[in-house]
Amino acid sequence: MSRVSAFSLRHGRSRLKARRGAFTLVELLLAMTITALVGVSAAATLSATAYGTSSRRSMSALLVKSRMVNTRLATAIRASLEVEAVGADYVVLWVDDTNGDDTKQNNEMQLIERDTLENELNSYRDTSDTAPFSSAAAFRANALAAYAAEPWATGVSAMTLTADAGPPDTKFISFRLTFTADDMSETTVGAAARRN
Repeated sequence: MSRVSAFSLRHGRSRLKARRGAFTLVELLLAMTITALVGVSAAATLSATAYGTSSRRSMSALLVKSRMVNTRLATAIRASLEVEAVGADYVVLWVDDTNGDDTKQNNEMQLIERDTLENELNSYRDTSDTAPFSSAAAFRANALAAYAAEPWATGVSAMTLTADAGPPDTKFISFRLTFTADDMSETTVGAAARRN
């Protein structure tokens, strides 16, 4: 091999070695693009995981709330002495005969009603109101105006109550409640028969 070609081969290899130590602009841009794509996909995966965890938590809370209210409403209906009125989103119950006189007084009555403005389910009862019970409509108007509401649940976006017969012959009430939180909803269906 000639001296010139050996020199050019050695010189070419050393120039190639020197060039390999640094990145070209194209290689650098390509590396940055790949790194950005990996970062974006990792961020999207973490975001989806966080949203899924949050959604699962919200759905669990809705399920617990719906079961709790379902049980509470069914218990109130079962324990009542008589059903005085059933509307689409309220029920008036004679819950007990505290003085044993077999006559209804307002302190023995309970109104359970969904507040359509606030999407809350509330119970109304005042044990100090010993006035005689005159009618379910009068009691309901008085309870909404004068009694303090006991909140049973928030986020109640819909409620439907249906009775098997008109009061005072009502023995069985079925109900459907829809609970909403964020962009999720849960509907619970239940029924209760009076024990008395």
